Amino acid sequence: MKTSTLTDYPIRGIGKPDYSRNVHAARQRAGLELKYSQVLKSFYIIYTTKSSPYSWIKSPLAVGATGHLVDAETGEDMPYTLPKGYTISAVQDSLGFSEDHQVWGYVDTYPLILFSISGGGLELYRNRVIPFNTALLDPTAAAAHEIDIQVENKGGEAMEGAFALSAILEEVGTDPLPTIKTVKCKHCGHTWEVQLDTTNLICPKCNQLTLVFNASQFRGV
Repeated sequence: MKTSTLTDYPIRGIGKPDYSRNVHAARQRAGLELKYSQVLKSFYIIYTTKSSPYSWIKSPLAVGATGHLVDAETGEDMPYTLPKGYTISAVQDSLGFSEDHQVWGYVDTYPLILFSISGGGLELYRNRVIPFNTALLDPTAAAAHEIDIQVENKGGEAMEGAFALSAILEEVGTDPLPTIKTVKCKHCGHTWEVQLDTTNLICPKCNQLTLVFNASQFRGV
C-alpha cells in the first residue's frame, strides 16, 4: 500500500489578479504623474476685488467682456504658442463663476473646445480628466500652434470667479525647451527675459513685484 506525505509548498498566488487598488484609485481625485519628456503647464484666471501680486488675479470681468487665461510661468495672457516639436494635453480643469458665462478653447484662432457654459448665474466646480491632445490634430508636432482659452461674461453684473487648467507639454523628438522665458509685469505690462526657474519678478521698468510659478521640476502629485 502506498502512503503519501504532507509537504509544505510556498503559496504563489491567490488564483485571481487583485484589482482593488486600481478600483480604489479610480474613485479618488485624479493625480498627475509626468514622464521624463513631459513638463507641466498651468493656466489660471481669478476675477476678484482682492489685490495680489500673482499675475492671474485680476479685477472682476465686466459685463459682456472677454478675458484670457494667464500662463502661470510667465504672467502673460494667452494665447500661448506651443513650440514646434511638442504636443500639449489638457488633462484637468476646475471652475466657478458668479455670473452666466462661457469658456472657449481655441487652436490656431479657431474655436475648438467649449470648456463650460452656464446660464442662470450658477456657480460650478469640477475636477475632471479632459481627453484632448494636440497630437489629435498634428500627430508629429510638425508645426507650432497658438493655444488660447477665453472667458466670456454673459451675465448682468461684473463677474467674479476662477478657471484653472492643468496641461502636459510633451517632447516629440525635438530639442529641449529653452532655459529662458519671457515674462510680463502685471502692473505696467513691460516684458523681459529671465531664467526659467525665476518666480519673483521685479519689473525693471516700474520696480513692482509680480509672482509666477516654476513648473519645470514638477514630476507628480
